[in-house]
Amino acid sequence: MISQTYQWRGKTLKLTSVVLFSMFSVAAHADVDFLAFTEVRADHVEGANFSEKNIKPSIDLFLSGEFEHAIFLIEAFGSEDVQHAERFQLGLKVAESSRIWLGRYHNPFGYWHTEYHHGNYLQTSISRPGLVDFGGGGGIVPSHFTGGLVEGEIDQGESVWHYSLAAGMTSQLTTGGGHHGGGTGAAGSSLTDFDVFNPKAGNHDYGYTARLAYQPNLLDETQFGAFISHNTIKTDDSPKDEITLDVAGIFVNYQQEQLRLIGEVYYFNTEVPSHHGGDQDDDFIAAYVQAEYAVNNKWTPYINYGDTFSNDGNEYLELLGNYAEKATTVGVRWDVFDHHALKLEFTQREFEHEHNGRWLLNWSAVWP
Repeated sequence: MISQTYQWRGKTLKLTSVVLFSMFSVAAHADVDFLAFTEVRADHVEGANFSEKNIKPSIDLFLSGEFEHAIFLIEAFGSEDVQHAERFQLGLKVAESSRIWLGRYHNPFGYWHTEYHHGNYLQTSISRPGLVDFGGGGGIVPSHFTGGLVEGEIDQGESVWHYSLAAGMTSQLTTGGGHHGGGTGAAGSSLTDFDVFNPKAGNHDYGYTARLAYQPNLLDETQFGAFISHNTIKTDDSPKDEITLDVAGIFVNYQQEQLRLIGEVYYFNTEVPSHHGGDQDDDFIAAYVQAEYAVNNKWTPYINYGDTFSNDGNEYLELLGNYAEKATTVGVRWDVFDHHALKLEFTQREFEHEHNGRWLLNWSAVWP
């Protein structure tokens, strides 16, 4: 335990050093933004023992900036279990509202995954819906690409179109383990992203994603859109095997005074190598909806329901044992004071071979 703690501190220090070195290297000449997101989370699964291992502190460092036409974005996450450079992007502003990036970035699918990064303070809830969770948390869509990304906005009077085109190395299916946000469901494989600081690790193929969203009014949060994504996913137990994953989805974020609704529906087509030879071609649908109501500027209760349809016997989902095929979450967020929040939530989850309830309590903040 002690050696693991020192190892964690060493890796976290290394990641922190990368971010701080980058920040100070360009700070004198560039317009730089630096934010630190801290969190202490306690989790308890009904029927399991609670110990100090259920209390997990973490930090997410976010650095972005620009110098003339050059732009950069770095995000590093550190906890006792995992230390990752989540995003490492270098790019160019080719116009006032268009950017070209190279590096590791968030696969730009859907609403939640595009809007919220690894800093938990930004989202109302503690947990992410299972459909848009990160790979180690039971996610079923690759979280990050490493390659090229083109994104921008097209203004139309008071409204705006948001577009993203991405292509790069996608996730690998690895047996066991996971990273931050890891699930506690049935054991299984998880999607592991390409590591820019250890490029020889793993066996990664390519994927692409195209996303388009419409925001009717620049002054409102309401937007809706659609995306398509194609991924060729290698497996670590049989490097020659490939899983083909095609996803198409629609999403909406609706804000009306104190009420907010977020919803996403994805269609999946999967081709998984069969033990009997050939590929099993199958499809399913997954969706979630979240409702939030800001009672005042301090208290926001919320509820989230997610479900998976026509998924019986789908071999892709059977490989991903940490994905909750059905989940209902109720919770409340208390913004104690500026940039600090306490959240409490309970989720009833149904996995492929079991079901359980999970309590989460956290404190999250953003600095400065």
